Amino acid sequence: MTIKINIDSSAFEGALSKVGPDIDKAVFSAIAKTNTTVIRAARTHHRHKTRSGTLNKSIMPTKSLKSRGVTLKKNIAKYGELIHDGFKGWAPDPFLTNAFESSWRKNRYKKNIIFNINRVLKRVF
Repeated sequence: MTIKINIDSSAFEGALSKVGPDIDKAVFSAIAKTNTTVIRAARTHHRHKTRSGTLNKSIMPTKSLKSRGVTLKKNIAKYGELIHDGFKGWAPDPFLTNAFESSWRKNRYKKNIIFNINRVLKRVF
């Protein structure tokens, strides 16, 4: 399971041509910072019993050229999605989804993005 956030900065390009790639970096930096909060929350607020800590270690940030996200690494804990989504006889424990939604409700993404963009704009103007 991967939760990705894609940011299309094309709306900024015309008006903010002076800052160009710095805006993308600022947005991605803000998302990465908030993803750290999501990972921390997912690792601490869950119903499953932690024995070895492998499932918590499998909650990792992901990044590609145009997106940032949080995922459960199957090569670390193969059972992560089964616990998260539930399976026969077991109720789901959507700890990753809950952590993301909590962060979204608290506007952490929005606040971090605005803060980082303002920082870039102050540097340029």
